[in-house]
Amino acid sequence: MRRFAQILAVAVVTILMLMPATADASHAWGNYHWARSSNPVQLAIGDNVSSEWAPYLVPAVADWNQSEVLDLTVTTGSAKGRCRATDGRIEVCSDSYGPNGWLGLATIYASGDHITAARPR
Repeated sequence: MRRFAQILAVAVVTILMLMPATADASHAWGNYHWARSSNPVQLAIGDNVSSEWAPYLVPAVADWNQSEVLDLTVTTGSAKGRCRATDGRIEVCSDSYGPNGWLGLATIYASGDHITAARPR
């Protein structure tokens, strides 16, 4: 019986290790928000992603556009080389954060409580 319990424990741990991890993102921007007079806020998304990530950008933007608060439009990115912020828009770039499970890391630029630009960090 003890041998069975050990084998079962190893099997359960192995199965749990092989299960795909779920993506989880958490963030808190405090009082920061894009300046707007009404919803939805219209923002350009600068496409600076590699061909590997290109198939994911438009569907991701479509998912965000299901919100009543956002109206995002994909446009040609303005980042050259390293991803840089552009006033009034969000630049989306391909990057590698190493084997840490991160989905991305964002930086915002603000004037007072109003976000003026955003980019990956």
